[in-house]
Amino acid sequence: MCNIYRPPFVLFYVGNLAVLNDQRHKLAICGTTVPNKRGLVTAKMLTKKILKQKITLIVTSEAGVNECVVKNLGNGSSILILKNLNDYKQITKQYPNTKFQIIISEAYQNSVNKSQYELYLIMSGLMDGVVIVQSTLDDETHRIVTLAKHDGKEVFCFPAQITVANKNNGFIKNGAQLVENVDDICGKL
Repeated sequence: MCNIYRPPFVLFYVGNLAVLNDQRHKLAICGTTVPNKRGLVTAKMLTKKILKQKITLIVTSEAGVNECVVKNLGNGSSILILKNLNDYKQITKQYPNTKFQIIISEAYQNSVNKSQYELYLIMSGLMDGVVIVQSTLDDETHRIVTLAKHDGKEVFCFPAQITVANKNNGFIKNGAQLVENVDDICGKL
């Protein structure tokens, strides 16, 4: 975390701190806040298959693709990054079937306003790579991709139809690794 762009001064957490230091690969799954059916099916399938590979997933509480990932985590190894640590009780009530190993935040109280970009900074510092499931022209997936590239992390991306306005194909064109299944990801980590 010390070597990332603008590292956080302090982090608050609830859970097992050892998850951050274990030898498992850590992977973030990101995407648009308004995915279509294909994006949701891909996120669900990817979450379940990655957890079977004993990889720790890093997620936020954002709507869309991230929400789909959180719903399908179950008891798999996971790290949740929140804007505010006090929100963790609400999140655990919202997803009673999901057990997060650790919940992290840079802010403890609601009075501190943290942006989604600051969550991406923490995510980039913890992860070995990021998988972009589906993106749209107006979402913020480009921010996590930029941070991942800056920090020397792997960027994986599922291709999208050429008739749909998206950024996935642009990410692949600019160096993200095209993936079609979990084996493509595991072989590169």
